[in-house]
Amino acid sequence: MSGTVGDNVARASGVVASAGGGGKIISQEYKGWDSISSVNPGGYANFSDIGSASQTITPTAAGSSILINCTINTSVQASGTYRIQGDIAGAGYNVIFQGATSGSRTRGLIGCRSVDSEDMKSLNGPWLWTPSYTLTDVLTVKFQVSGTGTRYNNRVVSPTDANYCCTGYSTIVLQEIGA
Repeated sequence: MSGTVGDNVARASGVVASAGGGGKIISQEYKGWDSISSVNPGGYANFSDIGSASQTITPTAAGSSILINCTINTSVQASGTYRIQGDIAGAGYNVIFQGATSGSRTRGLIGCRSVDSEDMKSLNGPWLWTPSYTLTDVLTVKFQVSGTGTRYNNRVVSPTDANYCCTGYSTIVLQEIGA
C-alpha cells in the first residue's frame, strides 16, 4: 500500500479505519424535490413545516452522528427565520438546531427577509446531530420556518409567469458518521 493516511488511496483502502480513525460516512440518505408549496406561519413565534423538507435515516452502527446538509429554497416578502427539528423512532419532534436566546429576538438559524418578490433565499447546512438511539430507530429531520407572510418553497413570491421569476430545487442529505 502506498500513500499517506490523508490521501484518497488510503481512505478508500480502509487504512484510516484500521489506524483507529472514526468519522467515516457509513450510510447516506438523499432527497431532492422541485415541487412548489406555500405556508403562512402566522407570526415570528410560530413555526410551520416547509412542504417536503423532511428526511429519514436509520443508523447502521451504534454511537454514530448524523451530518445534515441541505439547500432549502424559500421566498417571502416579509421576515422570519428557520429551525431544524428531529424525531427519534416516532417519539415526537424536538428542536435540534436553533439560535440562542437574545432579548425579544426570535430564535432561529438564519433570518429570511426579502422586499423583492423575485428573490429566493437558501438555507444551507451543515449541522452535526448526535442523537441517542437504538439501531432499529428511524431518525427524522424536518425544517420549519416562522414569521409573517406566505413563504414559498421552490418558487419566488411573484406569480408572474416570466423568465426572471425562477423556480428552485431543494435538497436534503443525511449522512451517518461513524463514532
